[in-house]
Amino acid sequence: DPNSSPSSDLSAATVIAPGSFDLEWRKIERAARQFSVTLQRELVQSWLEPWLNGKDTLALIQSSLDSGIPYFIATQALERKTLLIERSQSDANEIAQRFTRMGLNVWALTTSDAERKDVLNRFATAQAGTLVVPLTLLDDNAVILELQQQKLTSLVVEEAQRISELSFDFDIAYDRIP
Repeated sequence: DPNSSPSSDLSAATVIAPGSFDLEWRKIERAARQFSVTLQRELVQSWLEPWLNGKDTLALIQSSLDSGIPYFIATQALERKTLLIERSQSDANEIAQRFTRMGLNVWALTTSDAERKDVLNRFATAQAGTLVVPLTLLDDNAVILELQQQKLTSLVVEEAQRISELSFDFDIAYDRIP
């Protein structure tokens, strides 16, 4: 809802006034340089500013791993804790491995109870990062309860076009997102 206010858990530094993207851009640009990534300010700003202004806690990113780089760097630089829903376990693992190799805090949730608890503990104690969850895990009530215990700043859905019944490739599995 564009008229709703951001969560009270959001810090004042995270919610920005429209048009004042400079501070956030400096943080994002510094992090991008650290990871040897070049970003275009205008594109990143148009994509992230509604999210940062608290007008939308749901970010929609393209299906390509490369298109997610600005999102992952912004999450790290702006100290956000985000849940990213992916279609499959293999996609979740691939994304987590790729961005972990870059030095970013990205973890994939697995079906194994022991591994899941370890990943959730690491995510909970991190200052910022992304928890990548395969859509199929949202069928498990135990996983949903564990995720509800996390302090999340935002939710991101990969292949988000599939969550709308108006889409040509709508996937009813996305109805499981609580």
